[in-house]
Amino acid sequence: MLAPLAKEFDWIILDSVPSINELSKVVLSCADHVVVPFMPKKLVFDQLGSTIRTIRQVKKFYNATLDVTGIMPVAIDLGLKGDREYVEAMKQLAHAENLAVLPAVRRAAFIEKAADNGKSVL
Repeated sequence: MLAPLAKEFDWIILDSVPSINELSKVVLSCADHVVVPFMPKKLVFDQLGSTIRTIRQVKKFYNATLDVTGIMPVAIDLGLKGDREYVEAMKQLAHAENLAVLPAVRRAAFIEKAADNGKSVL
């Protein structure tokens, strides 16, 4: 289904569910690149190693051209000690797995506040 679109678009971004399941494996089997988002949460950190292993299994068995672009920290507030600790632990895991750490997307409180109030950020 994606092949005809490749001629029309430079990029096709597939946003999958945050956990690895059969649907996300199908998405990975169709992808050229994967960026692993990382939120500074215990559950996310606990699943990070498993996620990386699953991506590598998909690469090995289903999609040899799949490239793990890196891990991207998202919703990060470096003013919070807990976020800094999770980011440091994630960096250590990325280094051990020989993966790049992409630039972080910082938490924007005004966006969360606008969404909570049903207002536009503009």
